[in-house]
Amino acid sequence: MKLLVARNDRGDLPHLLISWQNASNEFDLHLTRRNAGGAESYHPIASFDEAILKTAFESIGKKIFAIVAQNAKTLRKVRPGWLARKGYLILFLQKDDEERFIESLAPKRKHHGKLTHILDHEILAGTKIPQEMIESIYHPSKLHEIALLDHREPILAFSAKAKYKNRLISLMPHKNDRGTPKWVRTDELSKELMKSTEKLLLSALKEILPVNAWDQINIALQLNSLSIPSNPNIN
Repeated sequence: MKLLVARNDRGDLPHLLISWQNASNEFDLHLTRRNAGGAESYHPIASFDEAILKTAFESIGKKIFAIVAQNAKTLRKVRPGWLARKGYLILFLQKDDEERFIESLAPKRKHHGKLTHILDHEILAGTKIPQEMIESIYHPSKLHEIALLDHREPILAFSAKAKYKNRLISLMPHKNDRGTPKWVRTDELSKELMKSTEKLLLSALKEILPVNAWDQINIALQLNSLSIPSNPNIN
């Protein structure tokens, strides 16, 4: 699979190509520039075994789950029946749905005569909802089934009836001392989780990618002109 990141307003600049699930089983990150006559030049940034990335993300997931588990006893428990009475629905993307959602988020399109994945800006802007997401909306009673799947990732619940600040809430599964699965709201914990996830992710990238990887991308795509930080904090 490939994901292309390019400046639509600057055809003179190279584009960033990210590829994975290659025959070599390597995650590859490089810049490509189209030269006069149609020839392409490549500037490698990073290439490493996909297993390294998989291990990093699994480690991040475990650490995030540990943070939730440590705070679970102080979190407010939520029952599917309460969610239903308040008009909530849940969004649950299963494995196949996640893969199809990623495909819809960055569908294959022709770029310089080649098919490659390009981000759909309508989805990112919220003006278009992928069919995979529509098909993944369930009644809260679905939480009973999800709890039995040993699911460990956040589930989003949303309601048009709730007050604005509570229209979108995050739920996490948690087993009590008797091993019975329960659902807890992680609204108060969400900000901390976002900060922790960001730190863990950037820390993992710092370990995996070359030290000057972001600087290379920033300079090549001239991201400073888009008000994007040239050197994100990865300490």
